[in-house]
Amino acid sequence: MAQNENRELALLRALTTNALQAEYARVARRSTLSRNRKWLVREILWAAEEEAIRMAEAGPVLIEARTRFTPDSGILGRSSRNRPLQRERDPRLPPPGTIMTREYKGRTISIHVLSDGFEYQDQHFRSLSALAKHITRGSHCNGFAWFGLAPKQR
Repeated sequence: MAQNENRELALLRALTTNALQAEYARVARRSTLSRNRKWLVREILWAAEEEAIRMAEAGPVLIEARTRFTPDSGILGRSSRNRPLQRERDPRLPPPGTIMTREYKGRTISIHVLSDGFEYQDQHFRSLSALAKHITRGSHCNGFAWFGLAPKQR
């Protein structure tokens, strides 16, 4: 049995990425945009194994050692490309609608807090760190610390 698995693995590794995507769509019964060969090979082998067990038992499959969910379920913190994952709002952030101000290099910076990020000079930013990096012209820094929202370190 191990020889069959090794042979199947060798055959999969020899396929092109496009062929792996097509094989994944066939065995998993859903398409993917992933071009990660290692992920495609693993998912194809798992889907084929589950299908073999399902056919052998002619019933639902429960594999306790490897409970897996589809990316569309969002249970693993992943989402499909068609449906963005809803993140829980960080409690350190002020509520949407708040205007935050900070002095930086002699000028006053005003940021509008939105429900899905921040707005500065009619530009949208998803995180405080991205906004701080933009304002500082490329300096990487913690957005919470830069805006004074992080607790003081002793």
